[in-house]
Amino acid sequence: GSERREHLVAQLTTVLGQNTAAQIPFATLELDLIRVKGKNKPSKIFALLGGHEITEHAAFPVLVQRHNEMLKMYREKRWDDAERCLEICRETRLPEIDLQTVYNLYASRLMTYKKNPPDPDWDGVTVADSK
Repeated sequence: GSERREHLVAQLTTVLGQNTAAQIPFATLELDLIRVKGKNKPSKIFALLGGHEITEHAAFPVLVQRHNEMLKMYREKRWDDAERCLEICRETRLPEIDLQTVYNLYASRLMTYKKNPPDPDWDGVTVADSK
């Protein structure tokens, strides 16, 4: 629910829209695909993880690849595959970057959707309650 999303955002230092994330030379990681109430087109949101010291860390591209694979499985409603990817993401560590809040959120979503699958036309988008 929205309470979880607010908690997720509160745990992160900076959350960026996709246009900003694409234009800055910093380490970012996609968090979610959201549709703001009153808008039709969904937008990706990203966490700002840090600067060059993060992008140059050997684990960073590995984490991005694994994380994006988890999001892909999630959006394709491949819950078990997404859970396996999520566990691999949890094992990929970057110095001083704690993504457990993000992964706890996705673990909760996966558990919910496995028990109560979303509508067949669900597109993996989270609907934001406010702008």
